[in-house]
Parts: sequence; structure tokens; C-alpha cells
Amino acid sequence: MDITSDQTTAPPTPSIFRYTLGFLLVGMAWGLTTPFIRRAALDFHPPPHASLTRLRAAEPSYPSPSSSPLSSQTTPTIPSQPRLWLGRLAWTWWYLKLKAATGAWTVADLLRSPRYAAPLVVNLTGSVWFFLLIGKAGASCFYSLFLPISPLSLATD
Repeated sequence: MDITSDQTTAPPTPSIFRYTLGFLLVGMAWGLTTPFIRRAALDFHPPPHASLTRLRAAEPSYPSPSSSPLSSQTTPTIPSQPRLWLGRLAWTWWYLKLKAATGAWTVADLLRSPRYAAPLVVNLTGSVWFFLLIGKAGASCFYSLFLPISPLSLATD
């Protein structure tokens, strides 16, 4: 027996039954958890946060030409456009900061909620299983499953 010769045997590939069972389990992980995730998100009421309260209290007034101090004069004047533009920019920046902070707190609070987090973990685990199954099955498994209904076969009919 020659030690230098490489006689490696390929590991046996699982049967199509195991792949089918794996894909069914992934489908169940996705399908059974999605309603729970959706219900938890719909029933979720975020708790108040001090940072959001402070941000809402600091709302700048939205400037408009009608609320300009110049509009109360008797002679028609054009409001100061740079001042008006900067006021709107300040309000837009405040609004974007408020929405970003509200979104971040909502995501953090949802992930802390067990009603949302537990089904989400199972759902994401199903996604990992799916990618592992695809990696093990290879493209040949999917070609044999979907080749009969591919657009190329429909075009030849």
C-alpha cells in the first residue's frame, strides 16, 4: 500500500427524500412563524422614551409666507426667501431626526419583546437552513426540478 497515493472517498450525498424533507421543514419554519411575527408587530405599542419626548418638544415652527412677520404690513412685500428656506430646512432636519429615532427605538423595543423575537429567531433559523440546503444540494438538484417548466422549454412548444 502506497502512502503517497490519495484515495479519498467522497462523502455520500443525501437522498432526494432528505432534501425534500429539509425544504418542507424550512417552509414550515417560515410559514408557521410569519403570522405570529405579524400579529406581534400589529399589537405592539411602543413605550414612551425620554429622548423622543425631548425631540418632539424641540420642534421648530414650520415657516410659511403667510406666517411671516412681513405679511402683517400693509404694503405687499416678498418674505425673506433665505430665512424661509433655512426655516424649512431646520424643520425638515428635525423631522428626519425624529423619524430615525422613532424607527430605531421601535426596532429595539420589538426585538426585546419575546412575542416578536421568538418567532423571528425560528424564522431566521429557517433562512439559514435554506441556504445550507441549497449549498449542499447544488444546482443539479434544482435544474432537475425546474427544467421541465423553464422558459426555454415553453418557447420550444
